[in-house]
Amino acid sequence: MLAWIHDFRRFRHLAHWRLAMVANRGNGRRDMDTALRGVVADRVKALQQLDLGAIKALPGQSKESVPSLGKIAIIRYHEVAKTGEHLVVVQALRQRWFGLSTAIEVDGFVVGPDGARRPMAEREKWPFT
Repeated sequence: MLAWIHDFRRFRHLAHWRLAMVANRGNGRRDMDTALRGVVADRVKALQQLDLGAIKALPGQSKESVPSLGKIAIIRYHEVAKTGEHLVVVQALRQRWFGLSTAIEVDGFVVGPDGARRPMAEREKWPFT
């Protein structure tokens, strides 16, 4: 009988520990999402400071890593639409196993042929998520 009570107490302790781990894992995910949003916002803000000539000279794609946040890749895309608009997109993603990624954050802006700038619409971000 005492062995059964001991096993039950141990199980109850392990179950409580597991619930605490699951609850805390959600907080870590939100922290990562916030960190990714901050990194993307900083990169977009820096790119918006560039003049039209510098934006036109951006390469089609460039990649960097953020070792302070773990396996985070920051990819910058520059595309020219048929309308002559320049799409500048910053994508942050957390790399996992076998090339898969999770926690993707995307933001950017569009520069018109006349140099007018506007934020990207949600629909324009979809191909990058």
